[in-house]
Amino acid sequence: MKVISFSDTHGLLPKINGEFDLMLLAGDISGPGGFEDKKKWWLTVFNDWFKNLSLKDTCRILITPGNHDNDYLMSSSKFMNEFHNEYGD
Repeated sequence: MKVISFSDTHGLLPKINGEFDLMLLAGDISGPGGFEDKKKWWLTVFNDWFKNLSLKDTCRILITPGNHDNDYLMSSSKFMNEFHNEYGD
């Protein structure tokens, strides 16, 4: 099993090359700011970055919010549901 994991990027998303079976985003992924800033970041910057990844179809993705992500992600079941509906199985 090939795994890629990263955390504490605070809005600076890495370039990813290769094929993986599991991608773990282990907290503090979102950019700085308050609730509305993070909402915009997840819906634009993160979404665009994610759509441009060339992951194989079988790659599983696990996002664990960190303390800098919680205020938006944990209060936004709509975002998580939309993300899962578009990318999940």
